[in-house]
Amino acid sequence: MKKIFYILITACILFACDENADRNQAFIKGRDALKQKDYTVAKTQLQLSVKYDSNFAEAWNNLGIAYAELEEYKQALEAYDKAILLDSCLQDAYQNKANLLYLKGEKKQAITTLTQGLDCNVENTSLLLNRATLYQDQKEYNKALEDLRVLKKFVAEDDVLYTNLGYCFFELNQLDSAFHYSVVALEINPKRDEAANNLGMISMKKEEFEDAYKFFKKAVDIKPQNSLYRSNVSKVAIELGNLSEACKHAKMAEYYNSTGDYESLISLSCGQ
Repeated sequence: MKKIFYILITACILFACDENADRNQAFIKGRDALKQKDYTVAKTQLQLSVKYDSNFAEAWNNLGIAYAELEEYKQALEAYDKAILLDSCLQDAYQNKANLLYLKGEKKQAITTLTQGLDCNVENTSLLLNRATLYQDQKEYNKALEDLRVLKKFVAEDDVLYTNLGYCFFELNQLDSAFHYSVVALEINPKRDEAANNLGMISMKKEEFEDAYKFFKKAVDIKPQNSLYRSNVSKVAIELGNLSEACKHAKMAEYYNSTGDYESLISLSCGQ
């Protein structure tokens, strides 16, 4: 009798394992398809995974990614919401939902979503940096600075963090702090073009045009196809009286961004 009992228990365990195996196999296939950017296959497999287990939060989150990549935004948001409902501390779901809301132009909702994620874990550095970036985008620099200062407690030697600190301090007209953090960012990563551009803007504001030219040129050297950096070089070259250099970079700015308004800059520097 005892022997039969153990056999029945074993059979039940195996049956449960088979159910999880089907769920997990579909999830792995879906996740791998996401990595391969085969989003249709990913959607099919992840739909199968949540069909096997409707409480599988991570599968819902990944299904949201597949929907988003296929531009099925309503379904994507529903999938992220389902993931968050099942696991209120699933940080990736908050991140993915916020990214999609930003893509749709719903920036305030994106900030709200990131805030909800941070309510669960205030030390999530990715959510903090994203919210700070969105605050910057909304020109709420003091709020951005609050997040960046919290982030600084958890992250060391991060060039993106220091670049953002430099930019916020610049916008708040605290130029010494802006300069300090931008320099530190470049010391950590000499290829951080945004930090070089920050330093150029700081120098321009101080009317230190030679330094501004040097920093803007560094930004261009790092990222030659950036039309903003090109136009900044042109502007400071005009201040220095180097019209041929200004003209060259103004035309290059227009070349890399044909929809930009560089007519007055070209006219001023090229005499056209």
